Amino acid sequence: MGKVLLYGAPLRQYTAPAEGPTTQAVRRMSMPFERELFDGYTAEQFAAAAMPELSAAFQEFGRAPWPPEGGVPLRADGVGTGPYGRLAADGLRYGPAFRGMRAAWRHGEELYADVALPEAVRASGPEADGPEFVLHPALFDAALHALALDGLVKDGSGAVGPAAVGLSLPFAFGGVRVHTTGVQRLRVRVGPGPDGQAAVELTDETGSPVATVRSLTLRPLPRTGPATADPVTGALHRTDWVPLTESVRWRAPVAMARWGVLGTAGTRLVDTLAPPGSGVPVYRGPAACDASAAVVVAPCPPPDTTGGARDQAAGLLRPVSAVRHPGFEPGEALPATLDALVTAQAIAVRAAAAEGPLVLLGRSAGGWVAHAVAERLESEGAAPAAVVLVDTYPPGHGDRGQALSAMTSDMLRRAAEFAPAGPDRLTAMAGYFELFSGWKPAPLACPTLYVRARDTPPGAEPAPDWSLPHAEVTVDGDHFTMLEEHARTTALAIHRWLGAGPV
Repeated sequence: MGKVLLYGAPLRQYTAPAEGPTTQAVRRMSMPFERELFDGYTAEQFAAAAMPELSAAFQEFGRAPWPPEGGVPLRADGVGTGPYGRLAADGLRYGPAFRGMRAAWRHGEELYADVALPEAVRASGPEADGPEFVLHPALFDAALHALALDGLVKDGSGAVGPAAVGLSLPFAFGGVRVHTTGVQRLRVRVGPGPDGQAAVELTDETGSPVATVRSLTLRPLPRTGPATADPVTGALHRTDWVPLTESVRWRAPVAMARWGVLGTAGTRLVDTLAPPGSGVPVYRGPAACDASAAVVVAPCPPPDTTGGARDQAAGLLRPVSAVRHPGFEPGEALPATLDALVTAQAIAVRAAAAEGPLVLLGRSAGGWVAHAVAERLESEGAAPAAVVLVDTYPPGHGDRGQALSAMTSDMLRRAAEFAPAGPDRLTAMAGYFELFSGWKPAPLACPTLYVRARDTPPGAEPAPDWSLPHAEVTVDGDHFTMLEEHARTTALAIHRWLGAGPV
């Protein structure tokens, strides 16, 4: 009987709603900048190597006249006090530390802006023990303000008025690269990016690359009505201190009861429940049980079962190993390339399944890893017996859709019930999706089973059809519960398919 190897599912590269449709949980991360990596290269050479899909446009932008020739200024004449007064009148208020946009222009499908770190931020300076920013967040935020102002432009004249499409805010970033640090003034170009998204290019005053965003997804700012509440007297919410009653005060978690196992040490079922060296007591019979174990577990079927019942039970057991993704532990490096990831995982698979045929199983985006590793193993003459994809979406399908955002939000909520999703974990998840951007699965020689969830989470859509040859089975539950309360029926469906042919 073959061993089943499980792959996890790295989270989508998105900013997900926190509790409701109009709120977002946003985290911004940065990474150390190693200047010595780029010594000896010109800005154009570095841009071509780091971002080949943007390099040509980036180089042209860096050499173009400034301000852009033929650009139409975005104006907010007669409304408030300049662009920030106009944005505030439409419900988007920026404080002094974030008012960094000096001018903005539109030229065809492209937006340009001149932004600088506000004096209020420069004057304060970094604290002695405070963080040093690779790219100051107030400056980067100001670089995107032209998008909001452009949403209020009602025609090609550059004048701002109420007939425009409305405000949109940044929602998700993809392919972010920082090339230069310590910059306090930026030239900004926003143009069409891949898959209908926006691409952002930032240079300094000399035209040298500072940062690039391969794809920027925007979401419209929800409208709550024509009137806006006064920020103090008309607030809809307020904070207050409410003493907790004794019944809801925090209590330390109850320690798990110690258990023992009934049976004979050295047998397969008993050693599974009480591994050697674990300290879990093993009792030869009921009379041998003592007070050291609050719960005694008896393997089913019992150890003295003979004949067909024991054989049937053994036939339902498959050795399973979980293959860990590198990069999710604090301080652990992410794979530099998809090839590096697949090579490392192929080695791990060979080590975990040294004997007998193996089956690769991946849930959700973990199915991409399982499929990619199967391709590598087949090319090396060590093909798996089968591949199982559990509710895996085809790569590149609906990456920015509302349904996927709802699914990501639900996943974050469920993960938070067991452990906080810290920045290391979230960054690793986003990094894995960057690795698989542009990847397309190739047909496999081994059989593939697609396990589809019968239900869908609220706000999500069913997974699209898997285009490559495969068998398919539908099981109870949705994308999450099929491996939670419905895990038994899901496992049985996979077990029966494997037993009927592949393994």
